[in-house]
Amino acid sequence: MNEVSNAMESLGIAASSSPQPERYPPSRYQQLMNALPQMMWVANAEGAINYLNFAWTETLGVAIADSLEWRLFDRIHPDDRAIAFRQWQNSISTKQAFEVELRFREMDGTHRRFVVQGRPILDETNAVVEWVGICTPASQARRVETELEQERELQTVITRNMAEGICLVRLGDRRIVYANPKFEQLFGYEPDELNGQPVAILNYAPDLPAADAVAQNILQQVEQNGAATYTVQNIRKDGTLFWCEATTSIFEHPEYGAVVVAVQQDITDRRQAEQELQEKERRFRAIFDQTFQFVWLLEPDGRLSQANQTALEFGDVMADRVIGQMFWDTPWWQASQDSQMQLREAIARAATGEFIRYEVELSGADGKIAICDFSIKPLRDETGQIVLLIPEGRDITQRKQAEAEIHQLNVELEDRVARRTSQMAQLNRTLAQTATLLEERNRELDQFAHIASHDLKAPLRAISNLAEWIEDDLQGQLPAENQQQMGLLRSRVVRMEALITGLLDYSRVGRTETAIASVSVSSLLEEVIDSLDPPASFTIALAPDLPTLPARQLLLRQVFANLISNAIKHHDRSDGRIKITASDQATFYEFAVTDDGPGIAADYHDRIFVIFQTLAARDSKENTGVGLSIVKKIVETEGGQIWVESQLGQGTTFRFTWLKQPKDAILEP
Repeated sequence: MNEVSNAMESLGIAASSSPQPERYPPSRYQQLMNALPQMMWVANAEGAINYLNFAWTETLGVAIADSLEWRLFDRIHPDDRAIAFRQWQNSISTKQAFEVELRFREMDGTHRRFVVQGRPILDETNAVVEWVGICTPASQARRVETELEQERELQTVITRNMAEGICLVRLGDRRIVYANPKFEQLFGYEPDELNGQPVAILNYAPDLPAADAVAQNILQQVEQNGAATYTVQNIRKDGTLFWCEATTSIFEHPEYGAVVVAVQQDITDRRQAEQELQEKERRFRAIFDQTFQFVWLLEPDGRLSQANQTALEFGDVMADRVIGQMFWDTPWWQASQDSQMQLREAIARAATGEFIRYEVELSGADGKIAICDFSIKPLRDETGQIVLLIPEGRDITQRKQAEAEIHQLNVELEDRVARRTSQMAQLNRTLAQTATLLEERNRELDQFAHIASHDLKAPLRAISNLAEWIEDDLQGQLPAENQQQMGLLRSRVVRMEALITGLLDYSRVGRTETAIASVSVSSLLEEVIDSLDPPASFTIALAPDLPTLPARQLLLRQVFANLISNAIKHHDRSDGRIKITASDQATFYEFAVTDDGPGIAADYHDRIFVIFQTLAARDSKENTGVGLSIVKKIVETEGGQIWVESQLGQGTTFRFTWLKQPKDAILEP
């Protein structure tokens, strides 16, 4: 049927466009008609047949001349002639095309059914000039009709099951007249719910008028161009938004007239992926261009495809000037032919999968040269094929200059160290000699102090013995005044002997090697107190948290002994109280010896630590003035400090610090 309709349409258009003789010469027109496989006929305005093509003879087996004029009606089955005549007269009066099924008599006298179609050819005054038509065997027509129906059904099935959404929009009122299931599903509507709806409900816009404008704009483009492809943001029935890629075109629908066919595919995921890819590309480009390193991208054969901004600015070149060149021919590698050859070899090796790294000089703008830590990294795809080479250059010019400067400084430093080492060696020899000499002098000083102590104490002992002998010999004969003078003589002798002993001890502080041991301060104080044998009325209280520490036990004992002895000796009452405490101060301990005695005036807080200084006359309170000097020297020699806190009438506190780890500490096992 399609072929028949198309043939009639072609002839109709040809005949109606202009009179036949002008359009086709008779011979050519007849050749065209005779070549057609359909049974063609032409009749005048009244309906008399004036032309039949060769297909009539081939189909019915009759001579064409026997069927012209009105004689063709003689071949119609008698029962069909009335129908044919009425249809013919109706068509002549209405000037409308017709179609009727008739039976024609063949050569052997049998009748065969045919579908006869005719169309009037009108002139410029709308008058019928002639008729043209075709005659098709009914079986063939029905077969074609069946095939067309099957084709239409197939198209319907395909349309309903397509992955894309399809809708038809009537141009006259811009309403949807058809939507396939995929389209309804895409927009979230029930079956047939979209039919009759304005197409504007599908396009997203802030308000309905704007949506109408979007739809109108799209339809206008389709009307103007006949077709359009575009990306549009749509809105589902539930209000969610999504993006579609649409292809539209116009065709004449037999039922709805001019319609727009819109084929839409949801590309929301693709668009989001594209946006993410664009964002990644933007970030990559930002990192690629803003990094301080020179970075390039190469094809495996060494052809440059990308260069970052840092590299372009260094070389003062435009990207379009170097992209596509072989990398070794670009301006960065013009320092020497050797560097170009080295690069070509490196690219060839990298193209096989090897990672390349070496130092090289790159050329920049205005003759600038940069020493670079250069590398080429091959990049493989998922199949393992090398698809890209990534050269990278780190400008290490300053580092190299710094290394050169450091090397020079090292040379100079080594020379200085050598000279200083020589000087230090000489100084060490001098110090060793001095230390040896000092040891000798210390030994001599110790020997002198011992001899002096012995030689000075010997006369004192003689004086003391002589005084005792005189007292024994004159016992009962000496007046009281002389006895007092003899007692004063003996006490002065004892004081002089104690003074000599104190001087000897003071001179030895810091010069005598003393072993370091772990000392329990609580146990040490108990021994000291026991040795001092304080009056029974005296109270000496020890704090419970006194530490155990590594120390030179003899020196710490001497410090505590002197401080406790002074507190007892200079107390103004026989029922005095002494308290000894300690506090942890990170790297040292702070000890305190506190008494409730008469106190010390502020003017004497510094003087009491000076050798031979006493607060009371020596005759009123036996004292050498050496004890606190020895204490101060011991404490300071051991890395600590000592001070006094006191006011007259409010007692006295001596505080001193002692390192937790003694200087040059070597603990005894």
